[in-house]
Amino acid sequence: MKAVLGFVGLLVLLGVVYALAFLQIIPVQKMAEKSPSLMNIMKPLHLAKPKPKLMAKAAAPVDPAKQALDDQRAKLDADQAQLEKDKQAFEAAKAAPAAADASAGGAPAAPPVDPKQKRLDIYATMSPDDIANIFAKQPDKVVLSDLMALDEKKAGQILAALPADRAAKITQLMNALPSGASPTTASNGAPPHPKAFL
Repeated sequence: MKAVLGFVGLLVLLGVVYALAFLQIIPVQKMAEKSPSLMNIMKPLHLAKPKPKLMAKAAAPVDPAKQALDDQRAKLDADQAQLEKDKQAFEAAKAAPAAADASAGGAPAAPPVDPKQKRLDIYATMSPDDIANIFAKQPDKVVLSDLMALDEKKAGQILAALPADRAAKITQLMNALPSGASPTTASNGAPPHPKAFL
């Protein structure tokens, strides 16, 4: 009986030591690292783990210039892909109106808008005082040309809103024009002499 109690006591003592070693209260790992034979005993008992082998020397450090070139190459590749995508979208957009014209029977495109006519259309929506403020900063030739193209009532209101000396000068230039001639062409269809307006 004494032998059985001694054996049970020994098992309890071994269990306590195993628990303390397993929880690393007893530094079994450090002892096993120092002794390879102890490591061979402790490994199967799960009390020590072999030290991980050091990785082979880390990859050679990347040269900063090479890294910069690689980054730049990646950026250029991305830019080139974006340009190619934009080019395809542009070609598709360019082809779409042509296809629409072909399917619509080839209707001709609208004629380009004359800048002078566009300007006159804008003047038609403005008050005479606002137009006079614009004409105050324009050369006489432009003012004369625009006034001749506007209807008489609107032209009269604009002349009335201009400063008196400028209105008189424009009126004299209008009187100097041959009847039926515009300030941009002479009566024979040739461009007028520049001194005719000044």
